Order: sequence, then structure tokens, then C-alpha cells
Amino acid sequence: MICASACVALVGALALASCAPQPKASNDAAEAAQPMGEASGGVMLQASYDPAGPIVRQLEDGRYVQLTPTDQPSYGSDVRTNIDVLKADARGCATCHLDLGATLESFDPTHAGLMGGLNMPMDVTQCKACHHDMSWVGVLGPKVHALHNVAMDGSSGPSCFTCHEVDSEGNMLLWEEVKHGAMAGITAVEDVQGDFVWDQEGISDGLPNINWLNKDYDQMRWDHYVNGDPLDQEMFDTWQISITGLVGEEKTWTLPELIEQAPSITTTLCQQCELNPLNGNLIGQAEVKGIPLDWVIEQAGGVTDGAVGLTTVSPDRAASQYYGTNLTDLEGHDALIVYEMNGEPLSWIDGYPAAIWIGGQVASRISKNFSEIIIDDVDYSTQGVGGDGMLQGWYKPNVGILNTVEGQVLQAGTPYTFEGWANAWELPMVAMEFSMDGGATWTRFDTPDATSDRWVHWQFTWTPEADADSAYVLMVRGVARNEDGTTTIFGNLDASVSEERQEVERRTEIPLEMLVNARADMNSIEVSE
Repeated sequence: MICASACVALVGALALASCAPQPKASNDAAEAAQPMGEASGGVMLQASYDPAGPIVRQLEDGRYVQLTPTDQPSYGSDVRTNIDVLKADARGCATCHLDLGATLESFDPTHAGLMGGLNMPMDVTQCKACHHDMSWVGVLGPKVHALHNVAMDGSSGPSCFTCHEVDSEGNMLLWEEVKHGAMAGITAVEDVQGDFVWDQEGISDGLPNINWLNKDYDQMRWDHYVNGDPLDQEMFDTWQISITGLVGEEKTWTLPELIEQAPSITTTLCQQCELNPLNGNLIGQAEVKGIPLDWVIEQAGGVTDGAVGLTTVSPDRAASQYYGTNLTDLEGHDALIVYEMNGEPLSWIDGYPAAIWIGGQVASRISKNFSEIIIDDVDYSTQGVGGDGMLQGWYKPNVGILNTVEGQVLQAGTPYTFEGWANAWELPMVAMEFSMDGGATWTRFDTPDATSDRWVHWQFTWTPEADADSAYVLMVRGVARNEDGTTTIFGNLDASVSEERQEVERRTEIPLEMLVNARADMNSIEVSE
């Protein structure tokens, strides 16, 4: 077993190698991976360690990024913890990959498409969300180790400590998840104060899409999207929608007939994938226009005795992306047959010509190219909704930070506004909480009367200390109202630890962390070569 002190000594002695080459990126992937202007082949950073560090890079929009805080030599020597001992600039995914999404795009054969609504870089938390120990897509560790050709002595490719840290019990931990607690030079702010505003507005650039390509219509959507094909008006005009199963009378309409006969409403709804991790990209919000599902059920004479749930299927019989919804989950939420989004017909990738949207449900309940509503006697509550499935509840409520990147350099003494989102799927948000002392103290701001059909868009304005160079870590967590007071929490993704709690308020179990640096003199910043 390697103890913590041995780990520090070992890391200090290792000249951590740069990452091994990855498959060549396409031009599109190369362009997507260039936000820091240091990419090679669109995926790999050039230099990742400078003994004179910390490394400072400049984004294309002019912002400076310093992933490792500046710390002073200690114990009467010239040794700096972050640079000389931890070699922090040479550790973690960001050492080599600015955006893991762009890295995946470069693979041949390609990874399943992970299209997000916020155009944010992807990090390892998204990888863990899918490739956990209970996942059918395979555990993450062996795949990553094989890709990187890890050598125990660091002689070929990266070493173990490029990606990992070791705790006092000898457990290998991801550097990305422990770095803020390991690095020096971070200032703690007790009971952090600032101005807070929130709303539930905002339209994202896109919506979450994971292109598994399991069914015929999955492939059809993807092909039309990739080829940039125009929408098929004949398909729209002849598209049929039926309601069957436990209803008074099964009925069928063409989509134009439904639009002509039924009332349509326009509202704003949020979509979030249950595989979306903290600060993830698999979330979006749109203004949609559609036909209320309860109107369709009413036209079919209502549901009959024994009706419990519903599924919606496309002509290839893909059922709500393999999920159903209980009828009780529709209560208090907008459930629509959507045919327009943001004032335009649905796009191919979003399910043209029609899709089912249900407020407060995971994105997998949204059925694209749907043609049939089936009312049945199945109880779908056991499937888990909103992060209680694959993510095991750790990221519910889920939170994200927009327009600020890890390590961003701010002007000391000048107010800075952090902006972000929060969403707990079917649970309404009731508050946001912030900490700058490692979670020892939390400052709470309520979000009264928020609906779970939309995200909470928040802004927190804080002022770093004037005339001082330092680093800070903002921790963010959401608070949602848990109607039945029961929360099942799994201690980790292999479900080896679990507990059931009775609580009316449910908090993000693992808060989101974001490191920023404050500089008194922004003009003195030198960008690393």
C-alpha cells in the first residue's frame, strides 16, 4: 500500500510525461478543440509543464486561464508545492485535452455522438456518468488505460500520476476530483457574500442528443442531420398519430388534422438527460409549440379502468427511448405533442415532424418521430427518473456554471458575476447555495415558486479582495423540494454504499467546484510559451 507521504514524494520525483498521441482528428474536431489556442491536431496540447510555471494561456476571446494557483516557496526553501512537488500543470485531463468531446470526435470508429445544448467543453465527469461500474457500455478505467498506454514508471506515455492521486489508504483517485484540496495558494472565504438573481428564462443553442443509432429512425435522423437535408413537407402532411390501448376509443389523425382541430399552446420547457453530470452539456431549454396530450386523451374518451402509464413509439417501435411514464407524472406539467421549436418546425435531429415533450421528465422520456401513444397498465415508477437511475442520485439537483472556465483570471477588487443553471428533473428547485471555504459554510438564496418544467437560471456576483493576488474555489449546489421526503443516495457509482434518507429538501450530493484566480495587475500577466 502506498501512503500519502510516499505519493507526494513519488509525484515530486516523477517527470510526468505528456499524453500519448491519439487518433488523428478531423478538421471539424480540430476547430472545435481550439478554445485555448494551444491544440495540436485539434485534441492534444503541446507543452503541459513548465518548471517556471504556473502556465498561463489566453483564450481566443482574450480571457486568461491559469489552472494551477500561484503559491510561494515554503519551509525556508525554494520548493513550491504546486509546481515542484505536485507538478499540477502536468496532471489531469486538461493537461492534454481541452475538450474531451472533441477528442471523442477524432476517434475512428467514432464514439456515439454527444450533442449538448450549451456548447460547453466536456470533461471526465461525463465519461464517468456513462462508464460506471454498473454500466452496460463498459467500465471507464480499462478503456482509458488502454488508450493511454500507461506505464507504471512513466517511461512510456503518461504515468499513473498524470491522471491520479493517492489517498492515505492507498486508493487511486482522479486528480480532477481532488486537485482543489491538494493544491496550495487557495484562499478560503467564510460565509461568502454576493448579490443573487434568478429566473427561469433563456433558450439554449441546442438540445441534448445522444445518437445511439439503435433503430431505423435514429439512423434516419442522423443521416438527414449530417447531410443537411431540407425538411420533407410530404412526410409532415401524411404523418399519422394514433392513441391506443386502455382508452375509450382508439383514434388516428394526420398531424395536419390534429393541428387544425386541437388547441395549441406555446411554452418553454427544459430537457436534461439522466446521464448529464455536474456542469454537463446534456441539457437545454427551448420554446415549444404543441398540442396538449390531455386533449388527445380526452378525444379518445379518456382512459379506462386499470390505466397506469403510457409509452410513445415511433414507426420503428422505439418506445420513448425505452422508457414509459406514469399518468400521474403528467399532473401539473406541460405534456405536449410538439411540432415547432423556437418558432420553427422541429429539425431532423430533434424529431421532425413531431415529438412528445413532458415537463419535469428526463430527456429519455421524449419520443422523437413519434406516431403512437399507448395507454397501458404498467407502473413505470420503478425505472427511476431524473438522475435516480444511472447517476444514482449524486447529481440531483444538477448544477452548472456558464461563461466561466476553470482557472479563469479575474480582476481583483472588481465585482464578477458567475452565471449558471440548476435543474432537478421532476423536483422543483427551492434554493441555490454557494461556498468558498471548501464547504465549511454555505450561503443560501431561495428560488420561491420555481417550476420543475424549466431550469433555474442564476447569477451570483462576488468581489475578490482588492490589491491581492490569490486563487479561490467557488462551490455550488442546488436544493430541490422532495415531495415525499424520501431520498435514496448511492455512495458511489458501483452502488457499494447506499442509504435512504427522509428529507424534504434534497441537495446536490457532490457540489460543483470552479477555481478562479484574481490578479491585482492584469497588465502584468505573461502568457506561457
